[in-house]
Amino acid sequence: MWWLNGQEALLLSGDRDMIADNGTSARLTLKKGRNIIRGAVINGPGMANFCVRFLDEKGEPVKNFRIGSE
Repeated sequence: MWWLNGQEALLLSGDRDMIADNGTSARLTLKKGRNIIRGAVINGPGMANFCVRFLDEKGEPVKNFRIGSE
């Protein structure tokens, strides 16, 4: 499950491998300044992995942003 600024962004249920675009959220807009993205993984009987991509309206990777963790 993924959240953006406290709002659910994407939920994938069941046992899935990490495959590009296996789950895609609706279009999201990052606000100017700090955005908080959270991801939760339940490690069940299968594999446990996840990733996130940031794409612009043309499907190109978003550049010039920083990622941090607390």
